[in-house]
Amino acid sequence: MPTRLFENLDDEAALRRTQQLLSALSGVAWEADPETGTFLFVSDHAERVLGFPVSRWQEPGFWEAQLHPEDRDAAVAARAAALRARQDHELDYRMVGATGTVVWLRDVAHITVEPTGEVCLRGLIVDVTTQKRTERALRRATEELVRAQQLAQIRSFAHDLTAGPIGGEPAGAASFDEFLRHVHPADAAHLRAHLESAFASAASDFCAEFRYLPQDGPLRHVAAVGHVVRDPDGRAVRIFGTTQDVTKQRADEAASREHVHFLESLDVVNRALHGATSLEQAMDDVLDAMLTVFDCDRAWIVRRTASAEPEWRVAFERTRPEYPGAGPGHLFAPGADGTLAATVAAGGPLSLTADDELLRALHPTYDVASRIATTVTPDGQPPYILGLHHCRRGHVWTKSEERLFEEIGRRLRDALHALLVHEALRRSESRLAEAQRLTHLGYWERDFERQRFHASDETARILAAGPDEITHDLAICEARWRERVHPGDRAAVSRAATRALEGLEPYDIEYRIVQPGTGEVRFVRSTGEITRDGAGRPVRWFGTLQDITERRRAELAAAESHALMRAIVEGTSDAIWVKALDGRYLMVNRAFADQRDATIDELIGTRDTADGAAGLHDDEVAVLASGEARTFERVVHVHGAARAFLDVTFPYFDPAGTPIGLIGVSRETTDLKQLEQELRQAQKMEAIGRLAGGVAHNFNNLLTVILGYAEVIGLGMPTDDPNQEPVGQIVKSAERAAAMTRQLLTFSRTQTVTPHVVNVGAALYDLHTLLRPLIAEDIEMSVHVDDGLGAVVMDGGQFE
Repeated sequence: MPTRLFENLDDEAALRRTQQLLSALSGVAWEADPETGTFLFVSDHAERVLGFPVSRWQEPGFWEAQLHPEDRDAAVAARAAALRARQDHELDYRMVGATGTVVWLRDVAHITVEPTGEVCLRGLIVDVTTQKRTERALRRATEELVRAQQLAQIRSFAHDLTAGPIGGEPAGAASFDEFLRHVHPADAAHLRAHLESAFASAASDFCAEFRYLPQDGPLRHVAAVGHVVRDPDGRAVRIFGTTQDVTKQRADEAASREHVHFLESLDVVNRALHGATSLEQAMDDVLDAMLTVFDCDRAWIVRRTASAEPEWRVAFERTRPEYPGAGPGHLFAPGADGTLAATVAAGGPLSLTADDELLRALHPTYDVASRIATTVTPDGQPPYILGLHHCRRGHVWTKSEERLFEEIGRRLRDALHALLVHEALRRSESRLAEAQRLTHLGYWERDFERQRFHASDETARILAAGPDEITHDLAICEARWRERVHPGDRAAVSRAATRALEGLEPYDIEYRIVQPGTGEVRFVRSTGEITRDGAGRPVRWFGTLQDITERRRAELAAAESHALMRAIVEGTSDAIWVKALDGRYLMVNRAFADQRDATIDELIGTRDTADGAAGLHDDEVAVLASGEARTFERVVHVHGAARAFLDVTFPYFDPAGTPIGLIGVSRETTDLKQLEQELRQAQKMEAIGRLAGGVAHNFNNLLTVILGYAEVIGLGMPTDDPNQEPVGQIVKSAERAAAMTRQLLTFSRTQTVTPHVVNVGAALYDLHTLLRPLIAEDIEMSVHVDDGLGAVVMDGGQFE
């Protein structure tokens, strides 16, 4: 549709001036089809606004297409509504330029209706991007200021000192006096004086802080900054400024100060706990710190005793000199102090003042004006009670003090647990070190990952290594260790270590070491266990080293003693045996085995045929019953011959004195028995001889008489007397009887032997003549003597 914008300009110069005027405008003059909205004309400035050429503006749908998506619907609807109502309108919207830049535009549209009824739509588009940005920044700044004032709780005020309040705090206050009535009484006088001083001086600005109590709210802390306006004469006529609610800041500051005090107090307690080297010092230092932190007069810790009744004993106590306490170790009898039971029942800090009945019931000696206490129970330990006393003055315990006290109680609980564990560990380590020293058993550790070595003091003592020799470097320590191994054992020790590291066998070896300096050789036993990683590589080797020198010496001495005893037992001809209580042979020697016609191995573990149900003979049971040694005789058939033995049996006992077996020593007495019989026979023969000698002596006296009278008779008879021969036979028989008497006396050792020359043949014939009448008639006895038999020197009576 052709534009009507220049149709009335017939003069070409006027047309040119009009176009120049439109080009000079800072905005975009336009004419559009009221039906389609397509631009029919736009001034040259359009290209500078959006970057599109004028021809693009005149394309159908250009305006709608380039509208910002957020503004498109509203702008199109607003223009359509204005066209329907035939109303001029002004729209602010955004359009997207050729480069994608968003531009704020203000579109002022004018609708005219020609006399012909044709509607014309013309307008001017102005770039208001800068203005919009300024407005938005101002709006944002205003919003932020309002928000900042709200967050900071800042309010402004103005007051005409002559006409009354213009606005401010409190709303509707008619005068400063009314305003000051809402100020905290403790601050009102100071604030009034401060303001009056500001009004009277030449200063223009002033600041003040006070507590303010609104009509319908809690007490607030207010900080005010103001400016004084003065008239030409210098009189204050108006003030204005801001007030800020600093209640939270002051509360935060107070809380911060309280928190700082809380942390500083805990730090003092922590330093007291961590700086101590023993439980006693730690507790004393903590109680001293609490006297300072809480400015109290007595700090104490009592501990529950291990008794059936709830008794408490003072474990630690620190007091000011003028307020002594019960004293460490003091025992409170059950029920003597009700505050202790009440503290346990409270489950937390229990604070008491002089008005509390429990505190009034406390013994007056302690002079307690206020008290706080709490239960402290380390893990696995009887409970403790931590308490403080104020004696100089009554004291009301604040929540912050109770919280601090409770936290100190927790720290003390943890510290007590750690210190008690440390004390137990220290005692355990001391006992371990003592046990290592007594048993000569130390430990060592090889850390292969860090190449570090560690050994106990006892290991160092066994190796005779000084503090500078047991370093933490693995290679150095192993080299020094190898130097101490006896040269004869180094190969075996190295082989055992290699096999252990390879996992072939456990590390357990005995070897000798040579202590440097003295050269003393000691026997040691070393065992170890190796920890490996997932790949099987050794990462840690922990082991023990024990000095077994005394044991080895004892073993050697015992072996020598055993060998000596075995030699004695096996070397003796006496049979020796050891029996258990069930009758089994535990040990026998070779002589005993020979008695039984068996080997030692065949006899060990066997039993004799027992007379009793216990597997022992009755005489052995009697020995056990009496607990004393007894002697028995027995006969054993060995190789078919009866052999006599004399047994000594006695019990042996364990260290508690209980009999655990029997020991027997058996000696063969067969030959001794035979000798005894022979001795008895000899004694009998000696008795007979003595008897025969006595008889012979008396008989000899009788023969002397007979022989004497026979010789007298023979001498008195004539030679031819027929009785001469019988008398001669009497004399010969008497002489023979005398000779036999001499033999008996010789046999009885009462007659001296008198050897002389004797004709053996004649003596035999005489003996034959004497014996013939004495033998039986059916026995013939004859004597044959060689003619060449000579004489011998002998006692004739003994020969006969």
